[in-house]
Amino acid sequence: MEKLIVLALAAMLALPATPSRALDTDLEPEKGYVSRRLQSLPPLDVETLYGLGFREPTGQVRARGKPRGIVALTFDTEIPNGQEAHETLASVLDTLREAGVRATFFVVGAWARANPSWLRQMEAQGHEIANHSFSHRPFSGRSEEEITHELGWVDEAVRSATGRLPTRLFRPPYGCIDEVAYAVVADQGYEVVGWSVSGEDASRKTETAEEVLASLGKVRSGDIILLHTNRRVTAQALPRILEELASRGLEAVRVTELLAAREGGVPDRSKKGLRRCGTGVAGLGSSGPGS
Repeated sequence: MEKLIVLALAAMLALPATPSRALDTDLEPEKGYVSRRLQSLPPLDVETLYGLGFREPTGQVRARGKPRGIVALTFDTEIPNGQEAHETLASVLDTLREAGVRATFFVVGAWARANPSWLRQMEAQGHEIANHSFSHRPFSGRSEEEITHELGWVDEAVRSATGRLPTRLFRPPYGCIDEVAYAVVADQGYEVVGWSVSGEDASRKTETAEEVLASLGKVRSGDIILLHTNRRVTAQALPRILEELASRGLEAVRVTELLAAREGGVPDRSKKGLRRCGTGVAGLGSSGPGS
């Protein structure tokens, strides 16, 4: 009998281990939770695993394993209010929702006042709404009163539509800003944000989705991606952009999430794209013409 027990134990030990259902650090977007082992770790260990702090999972498609970095996906709304702009924004929002990605929309106040339903949809999907001026006139050579009014009018348009003020982020029209305007904007509680890569999709520089994707170049962790909502080519390129980011192990997040990760070692490229109209702005960074 003792011999049979020994043989039974030996047979059990020889059985192959049950394969792991998923990588320990994998998110499970279809269920919206993190694996049990990751949930049981102390907060500090979770932050160390991700390198930038624990955040609510977005459910977006990504490369297997943990993301190797993060980028901010941003869209500027433009003054055009025609059918192409409406169709583009609808498609962009649908693509982001299906991918589980949350982005930051820098809205022009005149557009925001005319499109409260779009603002409510952005808010409902968890996107950030940020300030892109009221008139889309350059923020260079403007008086303090003018700048204060432009910022306030956008605040009021967003609050009227959504019941909430926009996120305290400001992107100057065309990336143009001088030292006086920069100081006034900062005094109003905004952080000035540029971009580090652009899809060149606001004008006719790009005619196809492939050209938009090529314009972005090699996106790196910490980059802020600039896109627009007024041309169909942007909507056509967006699924490819998300796929490319995932293939590189990059997670697309909102700007505030990217900025919060700076202390965790994510490169800060938030001042790229800012310039004095016609020249570079010393100390603010420059990456060419803007939005």
